Amino acid sequence: MTMFRNAGGRGPGRVSGAWLRVAAVLGMLAVPLAAAGVTAVPAAAATTYTVTATIPVGNGPVGVGVDPATGTAYVANFRDDTVSVIDEATNTVTATIAVGSTPEGVGVDPATGTVYVANEGGGSVSVIDGATNTVTATIAVGTGPDGVGVDPATHAVYVANTFSNTVSVITPVTSPDLSLTDSAPAAAVSGTSYSYTLTATNTGGSDATGVTVIDTLPASAHFNSATATQGSCTRTPGSPKTKGGTVSCTVGTLAAGASVTVTITVTATTPGTVSDAAKVTASNVTADSDDNASASTTVQGT
Repeated sequence: MTMFRNAGGRGPGRVSGAWLRVAAVLGMLAVPLAAAGVTAVPAAAATTYTVTATIPVGNGPVGVGVDPATGTAYVANFRDDTVSVIDEATNTVTATIAVGSTPEGVGVDPATGTVYVANEGGGSVSVIDGATNTVTATIAVGTGPDGVGVDPATHAVYVANTFSNTVSVITPVTSPDLSLTDSAPAAAVSGTSYSYTLTATNTGGSDATGVTVIDTLPASAHFNSATATQGSCTRTPGSPKTKGGTVSCTVGTLAAGASVTVTITVTATTPGTVSDAAKVTASNVTADSDDNASASTTVQGT
């Protein structure tokens, strides 16, 4: 019989009835658990924490945000209105960025490399491009913005406004961006028709306006027709010249994520390799390399 010192501390005494009942239950559990092959799991090794570096930054550092994709940390310096950029590989400050008044909270979107800094005194959020370490926008929010949280899946930014008891939700909207593909058969027989298929896509986050698809046809190709899934197409010069020329399709507004397909049918006339040259433009899009496309076809004699 197991003995314990009694509550009065004056010598050993028998175990109380309650303790006996607990011991009996534990004893009954031990047999089926062992029979089932259940073994005790050892406690995890204790984690120790050590300061491995001390990095001088600006005056009054408060908030910290980390971009795990680039290994960069951003520190808001409350008293000098700056953000210190730290390279985690070397633990050194690589840049100092001027932001709004009394910055506190820092949030990072690792999917886009965008940094959001809440400026408590300015009632604003500074948006920093992590690739260039420059402020690209300043957004007015509530009074006394402090904490910042970013949802990397939706890119939504949540800002806690201390003095107005509100949370401002910022939803980034990317600019429109166009891309163009051009396809045609690899070979065609002289005297037969084939088609160029042009697909323009708005890969940006907002509508592209004034969209036009233009294709310069091979000089030897006989123009037959041109159609578009949105808008209308014309060819210049018109009749009586039937070969070559330029097809222009007025699309208008192309919504974010939307595409338009232009189909141009020509007849091959002269053996050899012929190519077209197409491009897509919009009134609110800056041109880049993927706005242009070309396709080649080898025309064989009959």
